[in-house]
Amino acid sequence: MKYLLLHLILITSVWSGFCQEPDDSLDFIPDYNTISDNVTEDIRIFTSDEPLIWILEFDMMKFMREKDDETYQEATLVYRLNDTVNIRKTIELKARGFFRKEYCSLPPIKIRFEKSGDPLGDLDKMKTLKLVTYCIYNKRYQQYVLKEYLAYKLYNLLTEQSFRVRLVKINYIDTGRRKPKEFSGYGFIIEDVDLMAERNNAMELKFMDYTIGQHLLDQDAMTRVALFQYMIGNPDWSVPNSHNMKYIRFKELSKTAPIPVPYDFDYSGLVNASYAIPFEDMGIGSVTERLYLGICHTVEEFREACRGFLDKKEGIYRTIREFEYLDEGIRKNLIRYIDGFFTVIESDKLLRGEILEKCR
Repeated sequence: MKYLLLHLILITSVWSGFCQEPDDSLDFIPDYNTISDNVTEDIRIFTSDEPLIWILEFDMMKFMREKDDETYQEATLVYRLNDTVNIRKTIELKARGFFRKEYCSLPPIKIRFEKSGDPLGDLDKMKTLKLVTYCIYNKRYQQYVLKEYLAYKLYNLLTEQSFRVRLVKINYIDTGRRKPKEFSGYGFIIEDVDLMAERNNAMELKFMDYTIGQHLLDQDAMTRVALFQYMIGNPDWSVPNSHNMKYIRFKELSKTAPIPVPYDFDYSGLVNASYAIPFEDMGIGSVTERLYLGICHTVEEFREACRGFLDKKEGIYRTIREFEYLDEGIRKNLIRYIDGFFTVIESDKLLRGEILEKCR
């Protein structure tokens, strides 16, 4: 029944996604001003919280028709470098994401860059870039994108061993129509795994399915990941099959245990997307119901791990309160949801009952 329901939602979303009225609050159309293909400025994409401004031109209907293919489609990206200069890049893109590729009218996008040889900082180092899009073109799904972006920002507060993100205001131009049509919306880009590893003086590790388990990873990092996933109510992750998880290893020989780095938080209770339905064998009725999926440790080890969250408590609340792109009512709901997490870890009784007695 669950999969039949998802299939019906999928059909509706795909065929109606581009028929939604745009969100009038997203009133931005980037000016082309000066267009340049040869800019030598050292660009650091993930060092600012100011939204980037993009124009993304491609055949959107072709993209939708071929979203199950693994082939890239040519596109043009124009993005604002400063108030007077924009950069144009020829790029390639394809759909990504196992579930959202099937469900969304515009699923997340994987962008592949042509190597220019110009000293463009992050841009010249990146092979690919993940772009999270609005999925379905209406205000509710736009809020999902912003809440998932916020989840990444919350994890950034806890550790540098995390994917940085940057909000993007995007004007999509569908060139596949007789008269090109424009859509505007927020999205966000995710730091390339190689950049994240380099920033941590580390390298990415890849494992075959079921050759790695939580007990083989750095235990401080693993417990932090499990507690974070519990905080945001995310059941959609797994270490053994590397589901929504990357791994890095420090280049220092004294630090050999792999570090787990989580990503893709759209299925979390924090986002609370309408399509997020937990697996039946988890024993929870909604993703907003928290379930701890980490392995067991001693009470003292859990308390030590929780201290890392308690030390960042005010920063977590401040990040949510000051995130102006979300409606105030939604921000208040997120704060109440996070309240539930801190209520658990600040109480010895609840910590034992909700985490120590439910760990694996």
